[in-house]
Amino acid sequence: MKASEPAIAYNTRTLQNLKSQLVMAIDATKDIRKLQACLDLLQTETMPCVFSEEEFDEEIKASEQSGFATEEEVRTAFAKWGVYK
Repeated sequence: MKASEPAIAYNTRTLQNLKSQLVMAIDATKDIRKLQACLDLLQTETMPCVFSEEEFDEEIKASEQSGFATEEEVRTAFAKWGVYK
């Protein structure tokens, strides 16, 4: 454990509770794409979207240069969650 990490993150009861919640969520899920995405995430060496300071600065710069999304782009992006119809 790193000194900067809270000890509670490694508490056996907390870990077991998280595992139990994962198992219940997996059992309730019928979407194979969602299950595959979860499996892929759990099997990765590092967490996705973890950037060095320099990489993060580049991501922000690229995002700012790309401009604003149109209303139609926002609707399309959020339609999959049923936010916009």
